[in-house]
Amino acid sequence: MWSASDADGYVVEENDWDVKNGHYRVRVPEYPGSNVMVWIDVPDDADITEPNKAGPTMVWPIYCTMRAITYGSAALCRGA
Repeated sequence: MWSASDADGYVVEENDWDVKNGHYRVRVPEYPGSNVMVWIDVPDDADITEPNKAGPTMVWPIYCTMRAITYGSAALCRGA
């Protein structure tokens, strides 16, 4: 069960969330600690439909990118 008081979430100000084409979107930092804010579409399965009893609208972004991968020599043994 999610708790809106979790420390890794961000409070979303009124002007930092919107509905576009029937889906929510939020403005969050581009990466943790960034001052650059970007609009992100909220996946439908990430929408918590119960009201936040702890107070404000909140979002818990997951920052993850993979730029590249290179396999070590052990990968040659696996046919990669």
